[in-house]
Amino acid sequence: MSKAHEQHTSTQVPVIAGGMTLGVVGAGVMGQTLIRGLVASGLIDASRMWAGDKNGATCEAVSQELGIPVESSYESRVPTSDLILICVKPNDAPLVMGTLRNAGLRRETL
Repeated sequence: MSKAHEQHTSTQVPVIAGGMTLGVVGAGVMGQTLIRGLVASGLIDASRMWAGDKNGATCEAVSQELGIPVESSYESRVPTSDLILICVKPNDAPLVMGTLRNAGLRRETL
């Protein structure tokens, strides 16, 4: 292994800078997998994450399992989020995009 490769792999770069928040809309299999991977790899602390899902039972189960807030009414979190991953089926995307826009999604949110 080259020295440059060793340096790159030994230094973890956070997904987003300290103090910033990551939201995941869609807490199904894909959303949960991304959350688990990001937290397990140490790329982001669970305390800086939230998720939203249209199914109330999913919200409760995922919140307990992953230790992050998961809500069906996540609109209040949108204006203060710095990065939002959209993990929904294509048919649900227009509704989610409208919800994000109406909730005050900032222009600089990724």
